[in-house]
Amino acid sequence: MDDHSHKLATFREVSSHRSHRNLDEGDYAQIDAMGKNCIRGCQTFEYMVDQKGGYSKIGFTQKDMYNKIAKLRRSKAFESDSQAAISYLESKAFTEANFYCRFNTDDDDRLANIFWRDSHSLFEYKCFGDVLVFDTTYKTNAYGKPLVLFVGVNNHSATCVFGAALLLDETFTSYKWALTKLMDSMGSKHPLSIMTDGDEAMRQAIDEVFPNCQHRVCGWHVARNACAHINGPKKSSAFRSFIFDHIDEGKFDECWNEMIKQHGLKDNVWVNMMYEKRHRWAETYSKGHFFAGMRRTQRSESMNNYMKEYVCSREKLFDLFPQIDRALMRLRNNFFTDEYASNTKSPVILSHMKALEKHASSIYTYRIYCDITKEINDSIKYSHFAPWNEENEVEYVLIEYDSPYKKTVSVFYYRDRIDFQQVVEDGDWDSSKHNLLVLSCECKLLQNKGIPCCHMFYVMKVENITKIPESLIFKRWTKSAADDVRIHLQPDDDCSKSVDIARFASLSAECNYICHRGSQTEEGFNLIKRELNILRNTLQGLDDEFRNNCNKNGDDSSTKSQILKDPNVVKTKGRPTGPTAPTTPAGKPQKRKRPNQCRICHISRHDWRNCPKRESDS
Repeated sequence: MDDHSHKLATFREVSSHRSHRNLDEGDYAQIDAMGKNCIRGCQTFEYMVDQKGGYSKIGFTQKDMYNKIAKLRRSKAFESDSQAAISYLESKAFTEANFYCRFNTDDDDRLANIFWRDSHSLFEYKCFGDVLVFDTTYKTNAYGKPLVLFVGVNNHSATCVFGAALLLDETFTSYKWALTKLMDSMGSKHPLSIMTDGDEAMRQAIDEVFPNCQHRVCGWHVARNACAHINGPKKSSAFRSFIFDHIDEGKFDECWNEMIKQHGLKDNVWVNMMYEKRHRWAETYSKGHFFAGMRRTQRSESMNNYMKEYVCSREKLFDLFPQIDRALMRLRNNFFTDEYASNTKSPVILSHMKALEKHASSIYTYRIYCDITKEINDSIKYSHFAPWNEENEVEYVLIEYDSPYKKTVSVFYYRDRIDFQQVVEDGDWDSSKHNLLVLSCECKLLQNKGIPCCHMFYVMKVENITKIPESLIFKRWTKSAADDVRIHLQPDDDCSKSVDIARFASLSAECNYICHRGSQTEEGFNLIKRELNILRNTLQGLDDEFRNNCNKNGDDSSTKSQILKDPNVVKTKGRPTGPTAPTTPAGKPQKRKRPNQCRICHISRHDWRNCPKRESDS
């Protein structure tokens, strides 16, 4: 046709015609893979432009890409978002033997609470489930459901995740339900210690589910509340000393009453309430209980922030669970990287007690070994008085060198005790456990953190002990901490991957190499183009045959089960959205700043340079 009703498109404009634009399944697979790695759509489009050789050769626009994504999401949509999310978790349970998921509904058949954990979480809890930290975080899903991450510490002093839950609300009932499901999924193994931010509903649930666990409130949260309820930096500082400084239990009441009298806090309701709860936050009552060296819920807070790199407040449940899986996959890869580094690398021995440091490097992971070397180096600053001997028991009274008026520390060495390894999983530290130690120090760093203190290393040097006694070695910090569990419960890194995703990843890796080599020469380019066209036609025939077989074998008489309804948007205890009044460090609202006034007429909304009175006078 020679005549056209419009101006003919130039060569550069031809690619903009609808007939020339097409986003095929291969392009979408790459877009979807990049989206799952938190790469923005605009960045994905620019990458594919470079990959295909320019905007005119990509074959679709950025708007086409967004439309295709929305269309395929709608085609995969279930009758409810909750039903789709549950179906995703059920598919994981089908392919992963130790996967665990439980949920309940409200009176309207809407999703209320849901808890889940995978096989790797079970593996880590069996090895490192002696300390549990959890907190709620917000803005992770479109329904406002608070997300609870149950975290702990592995043998590399890194954070590990034992499970997660989305709750209906932040009440005693919801927390109790989540903790109960956590215990059911872990074979009813209870932790030794639990740390939270001090929420009252959490406390009640912990007392109900874990009546024998040591529960400690985060010191940072207590200190922040102290600033809000106690006026004056000196008064709040005096209170904070009870949070982080150790005071002998017999002298605690005396020091407390002295602080109350000195700062006039007798009538402070919050201070009196905190005294009643002192066993949960004061260092005096937590010392001697194993918390892996933690006094704050910083690990839980950091994990919440880490998760928000993958999820947002607009996230639907069907997209939320895969994103959390991806975040955990990256986190767990760090564990295997740390395992490899600890088992293959040998640190340089630099301390003055080379035999002890060399022994520590052979049994502890690298991160814990670094903590050990710090204690060894700190031991050099101590000296001791003449030791007190009674049969095979020796008491060393240590004091910092050249500081005779500082506090002394007593270390007891029992020469007649048979040394053997003590494992944290046997239970908490009680009087019977202390009677098994070869060395015992009143600073109780061993009981709290699980490593020998600098005072113990000083006594080892005096007694010429060249190896760390086995009774001072906590297996959970060693390189072999997971060996016994790994034999019976080996986590599967790829259990969360579906078969088609694994195939796509394998083929993509092969094609990258082929495309790179083919692009180097004209002959290679033509060869690969020719072979790819043959493969494309062959695969199209296989795809048509597969779809025909599926249609023949389809069951049109299947009935739908009851559909799980989506939850309502919930109101949480967190910080309200939108602008709020600024506060001072003490937690009180700041006074609004008075607007600037003109220094001539003392009226606001202008200054002396454009004051009307100044102009009239002139």
